[in-house]
Amino acid sequence: QSIKLWDIRNMSNAIVSLQGHQSDIYQLQWNPTFPSLLSSCGADRRVIISDISRLGTTQQQTPLQSSQQTNYTEQQSSQSRPETFFVHGGHTGKVSEHSWSSSCANLVASVAEDNHLQIWQPARSIDY
Repeated sequence: QSIKLWDIRNMSNAIVSLQGHQSDIYQLQWNPTFPSLLSSCGADRRVIISDISRLGTTQQQTPLQSSQQTNYTEQQSSQSRPETFFVHGGHTGKVSEHSWSSSCANLVASVAEDNHLQIWQPARSIDY
């Protein structure tokens, strides 16, 4: 699945297509403090944080860390994109909702369909 972003002044073509989720995407949310960070969650049991300011750049030399190393090849695939900031793979059910903290810029709460709530931070620091 992909997330497409448009410029509302020209809706004929999407300007960005973010890849990474392996199944349906349920929710998107911009980080309230760092406007280039867009998070998404979905049926693939993951929350993906994308940094749209990194679109078109080359991949960093060190691989991104993930909160859980299951399904390594899927995570490696989405993490090989330079815009992928972090992948949270700690849920065992479909992630139905997530939210950035309004008081702590790098804190996220996510809840899955199995009613498990997780409060977590990306392994990478947000230092923009």
